[in-house]
Amino acid sequence: MKRMIKNAIDFSEVIEVKDAENTNDTFYLDVLTNNQIEPLYKLKFEIDLYFFEELQVARKELKDKEYFTNELNNIIKYIDDMNLASGKELNTKDLIAQKNEILAMLNFDFILNSDIRRIQKIITNMTAGDKYLNTAPLKAVKTEILNQFPKIENSIKIIKHYKIKDNKALPVPMENRISLKRPKPGNNIYLSVSKQNSRRVYNGYKIVPNIGKGHEFIFVKTNKKWVIQSSRMIWIS
Repeated sequence: MKRMIKNAIDFSEVIEVKDAENTNDTFYLDVLTNNQIEPLYKLKFEIDLYFFEELQVARKELKDKEYFTNELNNIIKYIDDMNLASGKELNTKDLIAQKNEILAMLNFDFILNSDIRRIQKIITNMTAGDKYLNTAPLKAVKTEILNQFPKIENSIKIIKHYKIKDNKALPVPMENRISLKRPKPGNNIYLSVSKQNSRRVYNGYKIVPNIGKGHEFIFVKTNKKWVIQSSRMIWIS
């Protein structure tokens, strides 16, 4: 746990982190040393560290693979046609890679909410090179495919709880798993126990009782390191 030394936080009692190290999964270490998380340690407040299960959607509740393949191909064709119409030749290699990434995430019996968020973000960001083009047909195709996904809630199920106090993380006894409609405001870190390619993290802090904010982060693994792909604020006080 050498990367923890600079934070002066002892995570040796956190079983999930130790187990992840043994399997060479760097997710927890990459998150806990991320520059969006580390400032929380400097506040010198007690911090709640939670491990949670992400909600998921059964694949059978969504359209079949052929539908998504065809719709994504239509999006790529619209973008390519619009660029050609404006005299710009766009290499569709990146768009095809994004399509394949989406199809890979949909190739499971159950799909995590974080993966659905990631799919939605990729589709939303698939755009033509000229912002002044008529994008109405493209928006219509995007809307059609985005509407196939259910509304993503912030509901999570807490399965493990630790307190970070006096530079050490210690377990907090839990009799039952705790379901939450959304992460609680406060000085806290919520880590997903997912093993998928994109994973959710929540982080909150309050510098005084009534002043603070919390964020949701989607982490993805890039070049052997977990990094933030997207973030959004989920509470403020």
